[in-house]
Amino acid sequence: MSAARLVAPSPAPFLFLHRQTGKAIYKRKSPDGEWYVFRSSHRNRSDESMKLKYGDYVTGKQNRIKARL
Repeated sequence: MSAARLVAPSPAPFLFLHRQTGKAIYKRKSPDGEWYVFRSSHRNRSDESMKLKYGDYVTGKQNRIKARL
C-alpha cells in the first residue's frame, strides 16, 4: 500500500482589470493591485503588451503530455 500524498491547496484565483484612456491601456491585479501601463498610446518596448507572442505555444506540449498518460 502506498503512502497518501498531501497536496497543498492552490492559491486563490485572481483576475486582472483593464481600463482604457485614449489608446493607452492600464492593468491591475484584482482586488488590491496597483494600476500600471499595459500598453501605452505610443508603442514602447517597456510595455507589458510587448511580452505577448503570436501563436499557439501550448497545444503541442499538451498533446505530448496526454500521449504519455
